[in-house]
Amino acid sequence: MLRQSDLKPIDPALNQPLDPSPEAEVPASPSGYRSKYGIGLVLLAALLGLTLLTLHNPVRVQAVGLGSKQPEHLTLTWQHDPATTQSFTWRTASGREGTVVEYIETATYLGFPDGQAQQIIGTEVPFVSDAGEMLVHEAEAVGLQPNTSYTYRVGSGNNGEWAGPYPFVTGPDPQQPFTFLFVSDTQAIPNQTKVNGYGIWGEMLEKAIAQQPDARFVLLSGDIVDYGYLQEQWEQWFHAVREMLPGINMVPTLGNHDVLKTGTENFQAQFQLPQNGPMGETELAYSLDYGAMHIAVLNSEGNLSAQAEWLREDMAASTKPWKIAAFHRSPFQSHAARASVDVRDAWTPIFDETGVDLVLTGHDHAYLRSWPLYQGENVAEGEGTTYVIGGTAGSKFYDMGDYPWIRVKFDDNIQIFSSVTVAPEELTFAVTSRDGDSIDTFKLYKPVANQRYDDVFPSYWAHDTIESLSKTGIVNGIGSRQFRPSKEATRAEFTSMLAKALQLPSANASSFADVQSNQWHYEPIGSAAKAGLVQGRDAKHFGPDDLLTRQELAALLVRAYDWKTQQVSKPTAESKLSIYTDRAEVSGWAISPIEIALELKLLAGRTEHVIAPREFATRAETARALENLLVMIK
Repeated sequence: MLRQSDLKPIDPALNQPLDPSPEAEVPASPSGYRSKYGIGLVLLAALLGLTLLTLHNPVRVQAVGLGSKQPEHLTLTWQHDPATTQSFTWRTASGREGTVVEYIETATYLGFPDGQAQQIIGTEVPFVSDAGEMLVHEAEAVGLQPNTSYTYRVGSGNNGEWAGPYPFVTGPDPQQPFTFLFVSDTQAIPNQTKVNGYGIWGEMLEKAIAQQPDARFVLLSGDIVDYGYLQEQWEQWFHAVREMLPGINMVPTLGNHDVLKTGTENFQAQFQLPQNGPMGETELAYSLDYGAMHIAVLNSEGNLSAQAEWLREDMAASTKPWKIAAFHRSPFQSHAARASVDVRDAWTPIFDETGVDLVLTGHDHAYLRSWPLYQGENVAEGEGTTYVIGGTAGSKFYDMGDYPWIRVKFDDNIQIFSSVTVAPEELTFAVTSRDGDSIDTFKLYKPVANQRYDDVFPSYWAHDTIESLSKTGIVNGIGSRQFRPSKEATRAEFTSMLAKALQLPSANASSFADVQSNQWHYEPIGSAAKAGLVQGRDAKHFGPDDLLTRQELAALLVRAYDWKTQQVSKPTAESKLSIYTDRAEVSGWAISPIEIALELKLLAGRTEHVIAPREFATRAETARALENLLVMIK
């Protein structure tokens, strides 16, 4: 939103803002300045004379004009609730006063003028850019009906000075699904070609809308233009999508290119956005609710710490099922050259703390989807935040590196766009390339009715196992409605599960100094030790809180199988370990138990060719292993 106070005074002699930014671009010196020294003195004297004359008789020189009498750069955004309000912004040439919006429900629309149409009067404020002056018009419709289509037009109120009719749709009921589009880095060379200019952005938005004609808005994840302080860049950006922009809302995010020099002023002049962000980040950081989603838009180029405190309060206050954050520079990069450790340190702890489901970013000009991350580590679905870097809808591409958090990567030199469909219990994400290929699809879930654990969804690979063992009390959750399937299991946890599965009689564990009678695991460890199923780290210590390795898990499973079947299992001559590339990591004492566990199908590899013997077993893995054991000993 543009305010009169945002305008800079104009130097009447130079037709430039006073107090230019210290980073203002300095024109290069001419190569032959020695021969032109005399001419320079003459020009300097003339300039001094002109300045003195101006100071004596100040006359404002009219800036070069941008725009015409017709509304241009028409943009839909929100300042307030998307379900009941709609903000309109456009520009005309300076002096073309009059800011009028007429709208009517599409179901009753018969054409303008219409005596039943609502009319609102907005405001206009001049904006002086490096390319010239224009008049920015702003208006807001309030008191609208949710999930309703309206038809509108904008103009001065005079005949021949209208733009429209166009449609807009208000935000849905929280229970109704909706789709939005996600693109990033539309920056390009300031022309309209589809080779290296903003024509690419126009083509990508056209294809995205054709694929998702009911999409409600476009989320732009920064670097909207290449040089934010050059209005010509914005002219080209708006021109490329002039046919589509009036019919779909924009949710824009600032990138490092957008804020160059005075670029933030150009951004604020051309978008009306919520003003509910932290002090100093008005309209640059903000949040809004849409259907079942709460989204916080952040400014990764601004004050990170101030936004962190605001973000914590903002996310904690939301009761929406889905929490999404959007900004430009990703905390988990795709290449070392684009690492943003400052963003990671400032914001990811808050994403973890407040349960942010999805983070949408740009900057890397490649596509990345992370594993769910919690405290920087890969976790199971529902236990952490998924991070997406949205590739590019512009002309620039970068290569990717390899990091443990990368689940899906795509760095082919082709543009992409994404569609995100949000329902109360399910979020569907689909990525499409410029030539129409599907690049990635995935779903995130929220708990459904009668779901036992909030973090174990029906689609989870071990869902049925965990549900079955929970019903019989063999496994239990952690805290309220959490199972934490990817949490690494301790020796005490698995021993307790094993004792319940085998229905071992109660016994004490007095021989272990680190297993006390007032501890929850006292009886199960005693029972398993008496049966000879578990051993201590040494004669006096069990190590109940030590994490359980996968090779230890294999040994316990085989020992339990032998105890139940009253036999001594031995591996066959054919090695089951030979297919695993990391078989050399198996400890000597564990080779036989792992061979037997693989042969009996009590245990499987982490992947087709990785057994991961010294990595710690997760709670989901131990539950599946116990289920395998119970099947074998029936």
